Amino acid sequence: MQADSASDEKILLSELSVIYSISSMGFFQDENDILKVALNIATISFGVRYFGLLYGDNGNYCVKVSNGFRDLKDLMKKINGRREPNQFLFSFMNLDTPMVLFMEHRNPVTDRERRVYTIFAKKLETALNNASNLQEKIVAEKELKKSLNEKELLLREIYHRVKNNMQIISSMLSLQTNYVGDESINVIQETQNRVKAMAMVHEELYHSKDLTRIDFADYMRSLIFDLFYFYNVDTRRVNCSMVIDDVFFEIETAIPLGLIVNELVSNSLKYAFPEDSNGNITVKIQNHHDHYQLYVMDDGVGISEDVDLNTTNTLGFQLVKALTRQLDGEISLDRKDGTEFKIVFKELKYQRRI
Repeated sequence: MQADSASDEKILLSELSVIYSISSMGFFQDENDILKVALNIATISFGVRYFGLLYGDNGNYCVKVSNGFRDLKDLMKKINGRREPNQFLFSFMNLDTPMVLFMEHRNPVTDRERRVYTIFAKKLETALNNASNLQEKIVAEKELKKSLNEKELLLREIYHRVKNNMQIISSMLSLQTNYVGDESINVIQETQNRVKAMAMVHEELYHSKDLTRIDFADYMRSLIFDLFYFYNVDTRRVNCSMVIDDVFFEIETAIPLGLIVNELVSNSLKYAFPEDSNGNITVKIQNHHDHYQLYVMDDGVGISEDVDLNTTNTLGFQLVKALTRQLDGEISLDRKDGTEFKIVFKELKYQRRI
């Protein structure tokens, strides 16, 4: 009795060791690695003489991996022949492509061994299925990444072309100034600045990482630098301070807001500091979570009390009011200690047009 007990314990330990080896197949994600481990378990741990794993259906099979067979015909004879006590056959039905596992031992397969072989076959089927799903996921991710890269390149190209087209318009306006009077030249040049302000948004988007939002502080620095250069204002005479929170806007908000700043800063540069007087311009944007506040201020001579934002007919102020409405915002003017424009607005969200 003690000998039988010791023998059973030895067999049990051996089975547990084999089952542990079988479970190791689940650690691998590559099909070739799984098949190598499966073949080693079958030939070394199980001691089988012949091993074969085929895939296909309706009699059209191909060998996935085999051991002990000279060619496919020998393996097919074993599978299609009379089932012998020393053989084990298992069909994988849960894979995309059906498979058949064949193993042949030197001695008849016991019930205990057959249970272990069944555990082995099911674990192999699960591991192969997981590897197949993972491979499909990898392929899908590569295709998605390729598609996203193509769309990113396309979007960058669109931004680049829009910017170039606006630069062409700006150049055409510049040429037009050669054929008009002085008063018309000012109007054309101001329109040219507006076109540049929009083109700069597309330039920022072209260089942006996510292609949908721009760093508005960077955009403001470029825009205001160009305005100082255009109006030939010495920064030692008129200082411009920018206090802008870390904000990123989509194109729907960036363009109208940029045009507003373009108009208001241009107005300060043209009229706030006559006869080369000194002064300061401040552009401030504050993020209040549910809304934003834009301030454009100068300590110059100020806007006359006769100017009413609601009734003025100047193109610049009309444009500012229209753009503020586009942003669902409100504008106010404070004439104390110079000029202060305050615009409260919310970021516009992109709406699908198709």
